Amino acid sequence: MNIGMVFFCVRPLARVGSIPFAAFFCALSKTAKKLCVLSGAMFQVNSLKARWRHAFALEDPDAGWSEDERALAERLAEFIVRRRMGAAASMVLEACRPLNFLGSQALTFLAPFATLVFSPSEYECFTRMLERRQCVDLLAEAITQRESQKHG
Repeated sequence: MNIGMVFFCVRPLARVGSIPFAAFFCALSKTAKKLCVLSGAMFQVNSLKARWRHAFALEDPDAGWSEDERALAERLAEFIVRRRMGAAASMVLEACRPLNFLGSQALTFLAPFATLVFSPSEYECFTRMLERRQCVDLLAEAITQRESQKHG
């Protein structure tokens, strides 16, 4: 029942005295309570929407790479090209493109053992880099640039 309906129901009884006005204000306060409850529910729905809005969002493709990540990709590309594994590495990168996030999680799991061989800061940077979808593009581009410089 909205406020207009309450007023319409109470108005014909207005000739009797002050009792209908009291009924009107009671009904109005009940409506206000309903509105308050509805606004509280809407607040909860909106806060839930705000929390879930970015749950499945993809990262911004224009987000830049840090200098450490670019330097790490260049060193990795240099390592691959020096051993003449550019074509194989490009093929593996393209084949495993959908699995790069799972690979980063596996590397995170193996971090206590891998940091015995690799430096912890570079290893962490590499696993963070693999979490992003554009990592494959960055590595493939670095490999092709190194190959073109070497054979160019």
